[in-house]
Parts: sequence; structure tokens; C-alpha cells
Amino acid sequence: MVFLLFIFFAILKKFFFGVICFYLIQSISLYLVGILINKLPLKISFKNGLSQLNLTFSWQYGLYQIVSVINVNIDNIFVGKFFGQDKLAYYSRGYQLFVMPAVLIGQVVSKVSFPYLKKANDDNIIYNYLRFSLLITLYISSLFSVFVYYNSDFIINVMYGPGWDSVIDILKIFSGFFFFRVVYKILEPVLLIKEKSLTLLVSSLGYFLCIVLSLVFCNDVNELALYIGVSVVIYSFMMSFGLYDEILKVLKNSKAIIALFFIIVSVYILMSEIMDENYYLSFIFGFVYLMLALLFLLVLKGRMFKKGNVGLL
Repeated sequence: MVFLLFIFFAILKKFFFGVICFYLIQSISLYLVGILINKLPLKISFKNGLSQLNLTFSWQYGLYQIVSVINVNIDNIFVGKFFGQDKLAYYSRGYQLFVMPAVLIGQVVSKVSFPYLKKANDDNIIYNYLRFSLLITLYISSLFSVFVYYNSDFIINVMYGPGWDSVIDILKIFSGFFFFRVVYKILEPVLLIKEKSLTLLVSSLGYFLCIVLSLVFCNDVNELALYIGVSVVIYSFMMSFGLYDEILKVLKNSKAIIALFFIIVSVYILMSEIMDENYYLSFIFGFVYLMLALLFLLVLKGRMFKKGNVGLL
């Protein structure tokens, strides 16, 4: 029904109203279905809702979401405006691959973990979540960054075909910032649970300022990609200040596993440098090494659970 209504507005060339009605009716339908499934009475009341509403948290978090939407789109608008549609196409392709890990890993982890952490509301559980998530993300994203950097030409040619060579350098630049593009989504649910919406808002505003400065001083899309990557790093660090004690504790208790990760990634970089000239051999080696490294992580984690000692990870 919702889809048919959207088609109706599309025929009338009222796409804006069609999209609004689509999401509005979809949300109402999901709400009503939820009530029927859970067998809850439909009762409208503002008496308790207003008294329990944290207005300070609400406006800070609401503004944070608005600024976040602006941050995601402002660079694309700028590139299209001042560098032209061709540059925008190249930049957008590279940026899409850059944000993919955040969508596939960070955003999923954030949405899934929030209700569990909120229900538990235990400092020890939150610490374990941070430690496990940050270490796994550091390991996987570091390996993935090396793989993408040394095989970006192969990836672009396979995914997009000839004519997109300009995306290769953009993707190489973005590849160095995958960890930071994921990590701030992991920190977000913890900051929400601890009601540190002001940290989220200030961090998002700081990121917005960094993006604006990047747009002012950049001369081409490759330079802009570097500036955006650095801005993401600054954004992640600003968010981590709200969890300074917890993250510092994670680092202090994880020196051994971080050193092990560093050795594995360093060997990967060294071997990739040696085989960088061989197009196909570099890709095959990188893919095999990536799979073996991930398998090693699973074996390591499985053995530690079997021994009843999860201290290392």
C-alpha cells in the first residue's frame, strides 16, 4: 500500500510528498504492528512522558543528529559545486568505499549493542564491550587498510571497470582512516548510555568545523580526501575524550595483544611492499594473508574462551 501511494505521487511528479508519505506511513505501520505483536493497548498520554523527558539530553542529541546529517553531505555538495560533476563522481565512488566499513561494522555494532548495554547498565560490561570492540576493529581495519591500499587499482578496475582510474588515488588516501571511520560509531552507544550527549554534540560540531576548513583550503579532490580523513581522526579523538578513563584502561590492559597485532600488520606491509609491482600476485597474497589473519583471530579467541581466560582479548 505504501509503495502504491509512492507510485501515485511519482506519477503526479510530486516526489517530495511521495517520499514523506512513504516514511511516515511506514513508521506508523511498524508502530501499529509492534502494538499488535506485543498485545499492548493503544494509549496516548503525555502526563508521564513530559515529566520523565530529559530536555537537556534531548535537544543536545537532536542537534547532534542534525549536524551529523550535514557533515555527511556537505563535502559532496562542495565538490559538485566547485570541482564539477566528473570530480564529484570520482570522489563519491571513493567516499562510498570509505564509509562502507562504518556501515557494515560500526553502525551495526552500535545499533545492536545499545539496547543490551542500556539494559545491563553495568560499568564492567561496558568496559568489556569497549575492549572487545576496539581491539577487534583495530585488528580488522588495519589489515583491511593495508589490503585496500596495495590493491586499490585492482579493486577499482574490478568494481567499476575502465575509466575510473581517478578513484584509485582517492581510495588509497581514504584507506588509511578506516579504523577511525568505524570507531566513533562504536563509542556512540556508550556515550548515550552515560548521557554524554554534550560530548556527541561538541564532537560533531568540531567535525563540522574541520570539514569547513578542509573545503576552504583544499585545491583538488585528492587533497580534500586527505583533509576529510584527518577530520575523521579528530572527530574520533574528540568523542573518546568523553570516555577517557575507560579507553585508557583498555589500552593499559591490552598491550600484549596490540603488540601482536602490530607485528602481524607490519609483516603484511613488508610483504606487500615487496610484491607491489606484481599486480595479480599482490592481490592473491593480500587476500590469502587477510583470510589467514582473520582465521588466526578466531582461533586465538576460541582457545581463550576454551581455557576460560579472556584477559588477552
